[in-house]
Amino acid sequence: MKFFTLPALLATALFSAVVVIPFLPAAKTHSDLFFLEARLNADKAGIIQLYYDNGAGFSESASSHLRLAAGTTPAVYRLDLPPGDYRALRFDPTDRDGTVTIESLRIVAATGRVVRPIAFSELRPANDIAALKEHDGR
Repeated sequence: MKFFTLPALLATALFSAVVVIPFLPAAKTHSDLFFLEARLNADKAGIIQLYYDNGAGFSESASSHLRLAAGTTPAVYRLDLPPGDYRALRFDPTDRDGTVTIESLRIVAATGRVVRPIAFSELRPANDIAALKEHDGR
């Protein structure tokens, strides 16, 4: 019995196209399929921003940002991270002078599934970051 006949392959290809095509516009319009999830607190309000380098370098057009609230209790911030292959990520915890305490960083799917935790040992201070210290695992 032959399963890979030309009519069977054509029927399979047509079925695949019919199933996939309705979802293509949704994939293009939902840039928030993944997130960088940051659990942190800051002593001053500001803007938290994530830049993603897909080979063209870091730019405002390839970034997402949220308002950062001041407080002593850690809050969870989810920054949009469009699906893609990235050479690097740049995380700016605030755009102000001040202290930010990061409890955790991870990449999560829209469902909340953890795609990849980001260890503090992977972070490198750059630009206007004066110091990066780990204290009690944060």
